[in-house]
Amino acid sequence: MMSITAIITITIILGFLLFCTYIYLVIIKVRNTKIIHKKQSWMDQHQEEIEAYLLHGDIEKITFRPTKSYHFSALEDYFSLYLTNYKPELFIENL
Repeated sequence: MMSITAIITITIILGFLLFCTYIYLVIIKVRNTKIIHKKQSWMDQHQEEIEAYLLHGDIEKITFRPTKSYHFSALEDYFSLYLTNYKPELFIENL
């Protein structure tokens, strides 16, 4: 049988591992929340320009330039949302 000291030691080690895992998850959650806020802020600033580009295709008038990874992620999210709502005219005529 295990001694009481061994059981207490194992319990402390497992508690420490659980605490470290909890801290890690909190840090990841805070980081992801900051990235989501940055993406949303960047999209709020440039949404009209992106819509104008998609509707009119004026490459010369583009003032938004994605440079950071969350810029590209925000554009990817926006374009996928745009494509899910996009209905080509040929498709609408066939209905």
